[in-house]
Amino acid sequence: MHKIILNYVPVMIFYFVLSFGTVLPVHNSSVNNIAAVALCFIVSLYFFCIKTLPINRKFFMTISIIFFVLLLQLLRSNDWLYALSKIDGYIICLCILIMIYRRTTHSYAENTKFWSSYVDFSAIILIATVLFKISFGFWERDIRFLFNGSIIFGWLMALSAISSLFLYSRTPNRLSFKWLFFFIAFCLAVVWTESKGALLSLAAGIAVYSLSTNSKLIKSVAVLSFVLVLSIFVIPQFYLSLFDDTRYAAIFRFMLDQSVESDWGSIGVRQEMFEYSIDLIEKHPLIGIGLGNFNYLNFFYPHNQHLEIFVEVGLFLFISHCLFILYGFYLSSGLYRALIIAFAVGASFSGDIAYLRFVYLFVFLALLSSSKDAFGRVR
Repeated sequence: MHKIILNYVPVMIFYFVLSFGTVLPVHNSSVNNIAAVALCFIVSLYFFCIKTLPINRKFFMTISIIFFVLLLQLLRSNDWLYALSKIDGYIICLCILIMIYRRTTHSYAENTKFWSSYVDFSAIILIATVLFKISFGFWERDIRFLFNGSIIFGWLMALSAISSLFLYSRTPNRLSFKWLFFFIAFCLAVVWTESKGALLSLAAGIAVYSLSTNSKLIKSVAVLSFVLVLSIFVIPQFYLSLFDDTRYAAIFRFMLDQSVESDWGSIGVRQEMFEYSIDLIEKHPLIGIGLGNFNYLNFFYPHNQHLEIFVEVGLFLFISHCLFILYGFYLSSGLYRALIIAFAVGASFSGDIAYLRFVYLFVFLALLSSSKDAFGRVR
């Protein structure tokens, strides 16, 4: 029992912090109380990180500047509680996730023990979600996937699928088929969500991870994924007939120039929000419109996290954000590199700034575990 607690309790906390993306009491509370609690928590967490995380001080101060720029953006927000919730999911949950990982594994490197416990727990969540959806509407996307909506659940399942590939490549042959089975189950779960962004994230992650392994089976899975994606552009009419009653049909109708009114909420509105965002950037290029101030037809974020940073907080933080992800990708390898690409792709299609905890988590872990400096030299 003691061993189970040590292995799975940190993983459970990790899963739920990543899943829910909130620790501050920003809902249904007094504004003054929230301000006091949030300020104390943020300052305490900041100094705790400085003292406990073995991280280059210049690098940490650079990230701190970005963090405090977001806090200053609260002064420009029309709804600063909503803006604070973005900082909560984006930065505060991120710090907690990194500390949990560090305290559990005693390093920042890829750890098979941690990720095997994580995948096991994800499998339990998937089973519970299937049972829940059978009772309340298995194919009804508007009914939550137990704890989360379709997008976050899809991302979590994609993370578990890619982690299963990682474990498959690191496990002796006689035990590896467990992870292959989990990989298939998690891939099917991503398809089940009908979340196009999650599906693209999964495909991108599989492709990148296949480049870092010698496993013929994983490379075959990547080739098969590539062929399936390529076939979408060659025979979209076939896929339209296959997925006609799902949200995926909107993609194929768009490709065939057969979009209908019901597709507006899936693709049409995203095109309009993109154009609206570009217009806002042209008007407010340097410092943006203010954190949490985006509003287009009651959509409060443009469903593109990279674009949202540019729109709301301006050019300089957008450039810093892009360089940070690219730097992490450059220094990373294996699992971390695959997950950085997966969630960078996913961030381009859904979610608000708070969801950046997904991609930033693996960028940070890659940077903190890297043995190379900015010029590729071994430290």
